[in-house]
Amino acid sequence: MTIPEIQEPVGRKAAPVCTLHVAKDDKVLLARLAGPALTPATLSAFDDAIRTFTAKWGVHRDLLDFSAVEDASDLPSKFIANRSQFEPVPHVRLVLVASKPAIFGLCRMYASYQRATSGEDPAVVSTMDQAYAALSLQPSTQWAEAEY
Repeated sequence: MTIPEIQEPVGRKAAPVCTLHVAKDDKVLLARLAGPALTPATLSAFDDAIRTFTAKWGVHRDLLDFSAVEDASDLPSKFIANRSQFEPVPHVRLVLVASKPAIFGLCRMYASYQRATSGEDPAVVSTMDQAYAALSLQPSTQWAEAEY
């Protein structure tokens, strides 16, 4: 499976890095976040990048990869619960990847709120292989850097 590399931020206080890649043939947006900590500000910036891409290129299936985020202790669960009140990022299908237990739990909480408030049913998985399966992607999927 060829998954685009993400450049890791340098230093404990470094801001998380967001990268967007697209598999045009499959209409899938891969948004990856890497860094020492997930905060409300970085998560909002992540959403903004996805919204900007969607406004320019249309709705895609979204694969959001949090597996390179080290910590989410600065992200209160109340923030996750309140996200259901924000204007949702439009997508056809949403899959969240989180390999760290605490971040996986926050993603599950977000998915639960989405199911309860919007009827959307995001998948939460712990590996990219599982994410590919959830989106019926092939290991040979070709990714290009997204223009937004």
